[in-house]
Amino acid sequence: MKIEYRDDAEITVEVAIDLYKKSTLGKRRPIDRPEIFAGMLKNANLTISGKIMGDTIRISPFS
Repeated sequence: MKIEYRDDAEITVEVAIDLYKKSTLGKRRPIDRPEIFAGMLKNANLTISGKIMGDTIRISPFS
């Protein structure tokens, strides 16, 4: 498996919300308010993203 490190990867609000809906994280986050969720992603001081078999995952201090 090849690992690629980048510091410019972005994730859309829609993709992030979809991920949160598929996990238990969505129960505690504003997934029904994209504008609030966008601010949450924008203001995260650390985000880690990855792709595993086509699904994007992202972890931030606000997860």
